[in-house]
Amino acid sequence: MNTYEITLKDNAYKYNNVAVTFNLDSVTDEKDDKIFNFKVTSTFDNQSVSTDLALFESDMQQLQQFELKMGMTDINFLEPDLYLSVIHLEGDEIILYVHYDSGMLYSNTGTDSGIAVKLNVTQHAFQSFINELTGIV
Repeated sequence: MNTYEITLKDNAYKYNNVAVTFNLDSVTDEKDDKIFNFKVTSTFDNQSVSTDLALFESDMQQLQQFELKMGMTDINFLEPDLYLSVIHLEGDEIILYVHYDSGMLYSNTGTDSGIAVKLNVTQHAFQSFINELTGIV
C-alpha cells in the first residue's frame, strides 16, 4: 500500500510547530464496512503525541457531510481514541482541538480525559484537510 499522509498545520506553524497528521497504515474490508487504520500524531513545540485510530466508513461519511457552523461542534468517531472540537469564529478563522483520550493511550480504557492540541487554522485549510482525508473512501 502506498503511504497516505494528511497534515493540517497551525497558521503559525513556522513558529510553534503545531500540526496534526493522519498517516494511513492499512484498510481492512469487513462485511459491510471498510476500516481505515491511521496513526494520528500531533506535534507542538518540540513534543508530540500519537495514537492508533480506526475510522470506519461511517465515520468518513460523517466527515464528508460535516457542515461548519458558528460556535462549537464536536466530531466524535466510533472508536474513542480521539475526537475533534471545531470552533468557528467570525470570518475565516477556526480553532481546532484534537483531544487524545489518555485512558486509551495508557490503559486501553476510555476516560474522556487527556491531552488536547489546539490549532488555529483557516476555514479553507480545514475543509481541504477534511476533503483529503475523506478522499480515500
